[in-house]
Amino acid sequence: MRIQENTVLSELGRLIETISDMGSVEEIYDHITKFIPTILPADHVTITRYRREDSCIVIQSSFDKEHVQLDLKPGKHLPSFETYQEYADNIANPIIYRPTDNLQREINQVLHQAGIVSVLIVPLISGLEIVGTINIGSTSHHYRQEDKFRLEKISALLAASITSTIAAKSDHLVLRHRLYAQHLEYLNNLSEKLLAAESVDDALSLVANCAAQLVSAARVSLCELDANPDYVRIVGLVGNSKDKRGTRILLTDSGLEDSLLHDKHKYTTDLMNSSVRAQLSLGESGYNHIWSFPIQCQGEAKRCLNVTSRATQLHPDDALSVLNTLARLANSTIERIAAQKETIRQAKTDPLTGLCNRKEFNERLSVAINKYYSNDSTCIMYLDLDLFKNVNDTMGHFIGDKVLLEVSKRVSKLLNEKDTLARIGGDEFMILLREIPESTTIEELADTLINTVGEPIKVGTQEISIGVSIGICQYPEHGTTIDELIKNADIAMYKAKEIGRNQYFVFTQTLSDELSGRVLLQKELTKAIRNDELSLVYQPQFSIDGLNAHCAEVLLRWEHPSLGKIAPDVFIPIAENCGLISSLTDWVLKKSLEDLAIWQKRYPELSLAVNISAVEFSPQMNLISRLSQAVEYAGVEPSALEIELTETAFLKHPTHAAELAKELSDIGFGIALDDFGTGYASLSYLVQLPIGCIKIDRSFVDRIVHDEKKQAVVKGILEIAKGLNIKSLGEGVETPEELGWLSDAGCDSVQGYLLSKPVNADELPTVIDKISQTNRAA
Repeated sequence: MRIQENTVLSELGRLIETISDMGSVEEIYDHITKFIPTILPADHVTITRYRREDSCIVIQSSFDKEHVQLDLKPGKHLPSFETYQEYADNIANPIIYRPTDNLQREINQVLHQAGIVSVLIVPLISGLEIVGTINIGSTSHHYRQEDKFRLEKISALLAASITSTIAAKSDHLVLRHRLYAQHLEYLNNLSEKLLAAESVDDALSLVANCAAQLVSAARVSLCELDANPDYVRIVGLVGNSKDKRGTRILLTDSGLEDSLLHDKHKYTTDLMNSSVRAQLSLGESGYNHIWSFPIQCQGEAKRCLNVTSRATQLHPDDALSVLNTLARLANSTIERIAAQKETIRQAKTDPLTGLCNRKEFNERLSVAINKYYSNDSTCIMYLDLDLFKNVNDTMGHFIGDKVLLEVSKRVSKLLNEKDTLARIGGDEFMILLREIPESTTIEELADTLINTVGEPIKVGTQEISIGVSIGICQYPEHGTTIDELIKNADIAMYKAKEIGRNQYFVFTQTLSDELSGRVLLQKELTKAIRNDELSLVYQPQFSIDGLNAHCAEVLLRWEHPSLGKIAPDVFIPIAENCGLISSLTDWVLKKSLEDLAIWQKRYPELSLAVNISAVEFSPQMNLISRLSQAVEYAGVEPSALEIELTETAFLKHPTHAAELAKELSDIGFGIALDDFGTGYASLSYLVQLPIGCIKIDRSFVDRIVHDEKKQAVVKGILEIAKGLNIKSLGEGVETPEELGWLSDAGCDSVQGYLLSKPVNADELPTVIDKISQTNRAA
């Protein structure tokens, strides 16, 4: 369990009191080393002293928990290049890393072998000089920003305490030491108060109050490089000054180049005689001293904190030390606030486009509803890009992302400042219109959106054309809640797609009644595929001669948790219309072929028959590749899979479907023509295509023994099949008489409830064995 921050601050206060009475640096180091694991998750702690004359670090104190065995004991010398001190000369910032990131370094190997998974290092800084480091490691905890902030506070306060304690050894510095201890108490109090700061302004005000206590500062400012890097801009200001927030100053006139460009602290005195214009201006206002400290943001000094004072400094080195600590506390706080703001921003925006996300859109819509007045014109537009899936599938997601960015820019330019554009899904956007110009109607804006999005988009050397379907609804006419408005705009958008795409449609209640059921089913079907809520059953096919099971037809079932059983002839057309059919097909292939691979160990000749939608025969669906991958993944031969086609597939895509059927046959897949005779039958299919089996529709088999016309039709089909050397199968056999008639007529195979209803995967072997045993017994 993590220790609460107020507890930590209380412990730090007691620590400062304790070490203030200690007589040696070694005693302080040892006490600190043992103290750190009480407020941070640390299994290994070392405090080092950096020796510049020979670029070594010396371990001053160390502490390891019982389960950690490390040979990093006090007095050990290590060359800085081989250690975690390496970065110190150039980057005076904390670092978090994993030893496994670079095992070529000897120190990382040592830490890794001891079980350390995460390391946090914070420099000890006295004045402007790095004098050592505090290093902690954990065998289970991965250090985060909050750990870094906590150890920074410890380092800042303790570095100052150590310096103060050393200085206090001389009697003539006792008074100075007491003053320094008081300053540390101010800093500790500031650290506690900064925890509650929610904005940079709050933090700057607290820092300014503390600076007044430390060095009698009368002015504290926060500056950053302007968008034009030749200028500096004041972004925060507390105290007396002729300047104002937002003031821009030439960088060369500011005296802040070292802090902003070179990440250096700077102290300037005698401002009245400064050659730098901004400093001279401060001198003319009565200020004598200015300290500038870089404020880091993600490792770069993008801002600087400036403390200005009129008072003479009796101990400039002490002032620099405590102000450096002050700046580091300010830095940690500003970084924390920035991180929190970024987290909030990310929670509200789409990472690709930078637009609002669904959550933020809903919040803004809620505000619009709550502040609605009778003369307002609040409107929702639901945009769905047409043909975008094809762009992603054929050109890749990189190109798809470029298209989405361009669409976002184009649509944004058509809206005013009070409107909101949000990306709520892959290719879905929503617009909240707060004010529509009197000269423009909603319909005219929708037309403009369609035309603007429809203009070719150039990505590299390619020109891409897409469309957009728009659903429109208005508050309060079409809904009074967020859910109602978004749902109804969604319904209207689907109607726009249904009537031809690249159009808009305004919501009506009649439309809601018509489409809500289908829209609901589509969304539920998407969930069902994703959550594996569908199921398969199998109906075996038997040879008439011997009633041996040679194939099983795969049948898809969907039982919704609340809607109950939903028939395939209801949900499959929905899948075909909304682009889910390929996902549905792939799911069926994967599951059924997994079952087949198991059955073939017992029935090596068993195959599967899978009905493939006519939509899958369009050139964009990559059907052959997907089928080949499916059988390869399951470890079965292509010949074990029979593709059942309907005549609709050849009507929709005649040339491509014919080529595809031939290619499938060449690979080894079986081809069956399903429901033969019920559609726009053409005998040319049987002559031109590699059909291996004709399935006689159940409508002909039902009561065939009593219907001479049906008998004549079926006899004709069977004669044609035999003449073309094509197998035949009778569907829907439910009586022994129907089975006998088909057998006498020369039909090759049958399936139907007489022999077996569709059963789940576990039951199929039992059915096959039962029919086989019954036939042998007969």
